[in-house]
Amino acid sequence: MAREIFAGIDFNSHPHVPFLWLKLSEPWFSGTFKHAAFEEGVLVDDEDEFKAGRTESVYHRVRIGFSSPAERSEVRRGFLTLRRLLDSGRTGYDSFA
Repeated sequence: MAREIFAGIDFNSHPHVPFLWLKLSEPWFSGTFKHAAFEEGVLVDDEDEFKAGRTESVYHRVRIGFSSPAERSEVRRGFLTLRRLLDSGRTGYDSFA
């Protein structure tokens, strides 16, 4: 499902792990994207939650977990929402940081 919906977008996943790392397109920052997704009813983790310490490196990725959905349709809806946000850019989210 992820390969279909996120076709053309860089992400890392493994068939035996219930999450994926999605690379954000310009001009998204992970914190801004996390907030925009939350406003649309989808929870994701930004990259800062997984850094071992303060670093100058920025990867512009978010982690999308899908470990216990009641139905596959919930995962599909969430993936489609995230894809729509990626395709729309920062439109409407410029004030969030």
